[in-house]
Amino acid sequence: MSTQSSSQIGASSINLPSLKLIPVEQSEESSKHLGHGQWLELDEIEYIVPHTNERKGWEVCRRKKRSKPTSDAVDAVDLHAIIHSSASPPTIVLVVQYRPPINCYCVEFPSGLIDPDETVEQAALRELREETGYTGIVKSVSDAVCYEPGLTDSKTKVVTVEIIKSSSPGENELQELDDDEWSLHVIQVPLNNLFSTLTELKARNPSTLSIDSRLYAYALGLHTASTLLSPSQ
Repeated sequence: MSTQSSSQIGASSINLPSLKLIPVEQSEESSKHLGHGQWLELDEIEYIVPHTNERKGWEVCRRKKRSKPTSDAVDAVDLHAIIHSSASPPTIVLVVQYRPPINCYCVEFPSGLIDPDETVEQAALRELREETGYTGIVKSVSDAVCYEPGLTDSKTKVVTVEIIKSSSPGENELQELDDDEWSLHVIQVPLNNLFSTLTELKARNPSTLSIDSRLYAYALGLHTASTLLSPSQ
């Protein structure tokens, strides 16, 4: 079964803004390795400003073990896992887990790293099963997108998955969680109430819960589309 890429989705003619994408040279010889841990390393890269030839440094956090160590490597997959039902509106499957760097719990898309010699689609379905207990069908795969480009070179692909309705709803015995995912649990939220649900969850748990920025942007996009782009507006 073929899947759609992001370039195929909504490929109708649109007016694109003009971009000034001036090539920027990076000096590999002048880059410095600043330190490393078990999973991450910190480097300082040097780049040359176009027109002025001024050399500038920038600290960047990298993953030590990448599935494909190239400049366009994709480290991970993020899953938009949707349950369709004739009896109720579509719902999205999310996970909640404790994140030590922010010392609180976070509502997120199911996600995970791509193993060596594993395709994006294979990684998506594996992570879906391991984190949620669900099985599904891959409907589309995005182009590579960056996480936080001011901090890291890590990239992901967004995979939309249709949940097979007969599969079990995230029961613990069907999950295959890693040791550091001890806190991970699954929730389902109706898509048409996603933004308001996340807002209310945060309001009720102000100091113990955070919303992942990717999920918040997705929810806000749905909310904006329903309020500003509705034909009735």
